[in-house]
Amino acid sequence: MATPQSHHEVLQSTLDLRNRDIVDVGCGAGALSRFMHSAGARVTGIECNDTLRAEAIDADPERADRYLDGVAQDLPLADGSVDAVVFSKSLHHVPVDHMDAALREAIRVLRPGGDLYVLEPRSIGAEQEAIRLIDDETAVQAAAQAALDRAATGDLQPAGEVAYESDYVYADFAEWAAIMVGIDPTRAANLERHGAEAEAAFLAGARPTGEGWVFTQHNYVRLFTRS
Repeated sequence: MATPQSHHEVLQSTLDLRNRDIVDVGCGAGALSRFMHSAGARVTGIECNDTLRAEAIDADPERADRYLDGVAQDLPLADGSVDAVVFSKSLHHVPVDHMDAALREAIRVLRPGGDLYVLEPRSIGAEQEAIRLIDDETAVQAAAQAALDRAATGDLQPAGEVAYESDYVYADFAEWAAIMVGIDPTRAANLERHGAEAEAAFLAGARPTGEGWVFTQHNYVRLFTRS
């Protein structure tokens, strides 16, 4: 097994952050936006989930105006206004019919020479097996990769890729379940319906440690440059 890496360290080693205007699409509660800001970037977070956006603002009140309500397929940003667009595990949450539009929006807001950084989970591993019981993302994850393949022509050129593993630690199944539903509240009904099976998959697949229950996630980054 490869040595686990954090999403933050892989991003920082792959993408130039300092003194750049960056949009974090689907920023959630803002952890990555705050990290990029601490690394010297000027970051705007875009999030359509009101609860998660409120959490981001509460954690970063001095930059509250940098967390905007919006969706990937209709970014509230001007043409050519940013140096990099980051999708961190968020492209597969865009409705499949809107993924192409979301990538066109990324191209639209990028300056020439700007970067598109897309991190997506791979549909393998014990945690994915547990997630599938409440939300089978296999098809949407494949659709996200297909959309990137279609976008990689003309104004958007492939510039590299990185595969790596990262560890996630949960105190218990209840914390895992709360996080999964927090990411997508529509999962709540399936969690109620299949909670016992999901808990069994969690306990069978996660590694118990002194810090909690650990899942290893398999990740894939694709980097592109706007011509």
